[in-house]
Amino acid sequence: MEKYLSPENIEDYNKKEFWDQAFEQYKSVYDWYGNFTDFKRYFSEYMTKGSRILLVGCGNSSLGEKLYDNGYHDVICIDYSETVIATMMKRRGGRKSLQYMVMDATKMSFDDASFDACLDAIYAEDNEKCKLDAVTYMKETLRVLKPSGVLFTISMSQDFICSAFHDVVSPFFTHVYLLPQPVTTPLTNPLFLYVTIKEANPKPFQFHFQPPYGFFRGTTANDTAESPEKITATAFTERITETRHFFIGRNKLRAIEKAAAEPVLSITLSLSKSRSSAIANKYKFDVWDSPNSGKASPVTCALIVPVGNESSPSFTTSESVHQLIESVRADRMVVITRQGSPMRNREIDDAAVQSDVRDFLPNFLPTHGSQQIMIFAPPKEEVEGNTIASGKLESGDSFVVQDFPLEGKHFSRRLSFTSNLKATQSEMLFHVAGKKKVFEPTVLTFSIHRCMAAALLACPPTTPAPRIVVLGVGGGCLPSFFHAFFPAARITAVDIDAAVVRVAREFFRLPEAVETVVADALEYVKALAAHEEAVDYLFVDIDTKDPGENTSFPPMPFLSKGFLEEVKKVLGPRGVAVYNLCAKKPAFFAVCRRQFAGVFAQVHGMQTEDVNQMFLLTDRAVLTTKEAADAQRTEETKALLPDFVFPSSF
Repeated sequence: MEKYLSPENIEDYNKKEFWDQAFEQYKSVYDWYGNFTDFKRYFSEYMTKGSRILLVGCGNSSLGEKLYDNGYHDVICIDYSETVIATMMKRRGGRKSLQYMVMDATKMSFDDASFDACLDAIYAEDNEKCKLDAVTYMKETLRVLKPSGVLFTISMSQDFICSAFHDVVSPFFTHVYLLPQPVTTPLTNPLFLYVTIKEANPKPFQFHFQPPYGFFRGTTANDTAESPEKITATAFTERITETRHFFIGRNKLRAIEKAAAEPVLSITLSLSKSRSSAIANKYKFDVWDSPNSGKASPVTCALIVPVGNESSPSFTTSESVHQLIESVRADRMVVITRQGSPMRNREIDDAAVQSDVRDFLPNFLPTHGSQQIMIFAPPKEEVEGNTIASGKLESGDSFVVQDFPLEGKHFSRRLSFTSNLKATQSEMLFHVAGKKKVFEPTVLTFSIHRCMAAALLACPPTTPAPRIVVLGVGGGCLPSFFHAFFPAARITAVDIDAAVVRVAREFFRLPEAVETVVADALEYVKALAAHEEAVDYLFVDIDTKDPGENTSFPPMPFLSKGFLEEVKKVLGPRGVAVYNLCAKKPAFFAVCRRQFAGVFAQVHGMQTEDVNQMFLLTDRAVLTTKEAADAQRTEETKALLPDFVFPSSF
């Protein structure tokens, strides 16, 4: 069985002591990056049997012996480990012209132009000293090479190697090969073979592979030679890195993983159906796993991110992508994002994307997975929405603010949290007048908010300047609504997350007259009670992030008897508390009603147009008909919810 060096274990490779100890303990043959058979075709193409060959850093590899046995009799192998050279001298047997010498590759004693061919494997560590040593011995190897001589370099081609290698060999001509690797190899990196001919050339690099399509599912041996080209160190590194990252992902995709906070694999590739295309289209592929199909053969799908939404949390966060995978009952989703400039991205329609990626997508299929990949578009509203802002919340969740076109110059601005993108957290309408956006806070688009505002009809304020507290800000729709009708009211909006308050101010035009407090709402109410501060209306409109709760919202502590008694103390005999309640189990509404009734004399529930229910809690009389409410409306509330009709269940 072949053995391979894992690239994660390289921290000691620049220490002579490590090698002496390693070769003392490990006496059998160790062919680091392959054996003679793997490279035989390249040796035959670029060397003759009479070539004088230098093998640098030979270790206890069998390569020198195999070269000799195949007719290459003028071979010198060097290594700076006395231990391994002593071992190899004993092992060479009757191969008398096969020489082994103790020598430091950075300071060789050979004369200039001594060899027809040099063989080397680069496995430098990513630190400055090791990279400097690697550059030194590459230059030293070229020094001892004859004009038109050949340097064979085998490397995993990590980024820090590519740039240094380019700088050293760019004066000469180099063929770049991608070595075939079986799917079963434990190597996480692909291997590249560089054949550098020591002669000047204006176009010093020729790649013998194109962006490969078979890495994940079989052996790739693509020797289609491209035209020689002059290429910068950065472009050279990008070309190698793109291929290397593609290869590394192969092992990760064989099985469906558990849902995680990061993609299983993220790679960026330049793809085009036509190699003659002047501009290759660049795409990022994020592979997310979240088992949902329940099928023996895992289901893979792909989603093309709409133009303009490249950075939207709707397509970049684990919460949102896992929801998308669940919605289509798949196990793996490949999220495809255009990576050009905004103008270039708009030029690549979805049909062009599908054409570019169709032959490539099968590489993402898991072993034994369904061979069919459905490419679908996101929900229509996601395509039409223009992302205004997105970012992280202090809770660890993410938010996205989007504008959606309605009719004419009318729009809807919506706030969503990526922990539940199926639900819009807040919505406010606006229209465009000239060059200005005019927001419409007097329109409540959510049924639950209209029901909560109805508390001002069922229990009319006794003063034109009521004290109103809203727990939970979101986009600030409720406090903005109250301010529009009661400009003299003292309104306070409380939220535990400063980022949410900023979003409400900046993107939903929450008026400066509305006081905002960043605090734990439970502690805030407790402090009000302790200071005996009176509140006329207390609105509880708080979501929960705990999927294990019996209620979707508010969190359970807001339903405890202790908190309700604090609320009652703050409200006094004529104050009103209003709850936005959503329960996963309908029977829990009855449990909550009994809990409320244990503290307040009046408990009235109202079913909304959605799954939410509004509960009004107070010790004062409640008006339960529209006629009774209309009779007690104040000037400020005459225009409040003009179309509202009390349901019979109120």
